[in-house]
Amino acid sequence: MKKESSAGAIVFYQKGSKREYLLLNYLGGHWDFPKGHMELHENPIKTTLREIKEETDLDVKILRGFERKITYSFKHRNEFIIKDVIFYLAQAKTQRIRLSSEHKGYVWLPYEKALELITFNKEVLKDAERFLRKKFAYGFTLLEILIVVVMILILFSITAQIFKPLTYLKKTRDVKRIADLKALEIALNTYLTVTSSPNLGPTNKGIDEASSTIFISIPFDKEDIRNQTLVWNAKTYYFSQASSTEFFKNDGQGWLPVNISLLPYQPLFAYPYDPINSYQNKLFYSYVFKRASSTFEINANLEYENFKYQGNEDKVSTDGGDNQNILEMGNDKSLMPNNLY
Repeated sequence: MKKESSAGAIVFYQKGSKREYLLLNYLGGHWDFPKGHMELHENPIKTTLREIKEETDLDVKILRGFERKITYSFKHRNEFIIKDVIFYLAQAKTQRIRLSSEHKGYVWLPYEKALELITFNKEVLKDAERFLRKKFAYGFTLLEILIVVVMILILFSITAQIFKPLTYLKKTRDVKRIADLKALEIALNTYLTVTSSPNLGPTNKGIDEASSTIFISIPFDKEDIRNQTLVWNAKTYYFSQASSTEFFKNDGQGWLPVNISLLPYQPLFAYPYDPINSYQNKLFYSYVFKRASSTFEINANLEYENFKYQGNEDKVSTDGGDNQNILEMGNDKSLMPNNLY
């Protein structure tokens, strides 16, 4: 196992109330911030300033009080690498860019459009925007603050009678579930397309094999159901779970047992999991595969009433699967036992 360290910055340009962020288009096709490896005897800030100058020719000022660190892992030439990246906030003096050969394009965008375009590190951008909004916010008097607070309380007391906050939380979680399953479906179909000998799961654990297995997103050290079985259409199914330190990994050791980490361009750097992730509450992601046909199915249970069967925005009976109560995705939506949830 090898550990690497990099540093970079969320570069922005501010003129009056207008603020735009710099995104670079890397040769691999993704959009991200300027960043690079820390060289010997460099500290993260020195690395950041050097990389920005080399990649964009910009002179910037590092803002105090903002520092975010992310850690992720990947495999390169059969070596497992853990990488730390430290991000700072850097204010540019100009928007004139001289791009290095490491990139094929750049763009300055306001926050909302930058958030849509950036491939990774969306949370880092969100944190930066929150920090800058506070930094560049205009001051308010105590009286103005009190007036605003009173107005918010009045509005909240009115709207709370009309809207149900819990309903919106359920809808928000379901929107994530739908997006997660679609991302998983795309990732697995990409894997099947570009891999000459794809392996959708461990030996004997396909539903057409000796130990038909359902892989679920709940870590076993949170809620262990590996000793349980499920019977559907006179067939017994077993359960597989990963640990809380492994379940998100995309190298075949996570909850979903397909190794997409070796793909030239990984469609997912980590496997998503249900926002609640509870077997007792029947809120988790599940996966089964059939080796002979190289097919798979991924399921999730939804909470929001309008997304459920016969709801105003029914998502479960319109997904092309054989279970009208569950969200189903994959290239064969008839594989999962219908009594799982």
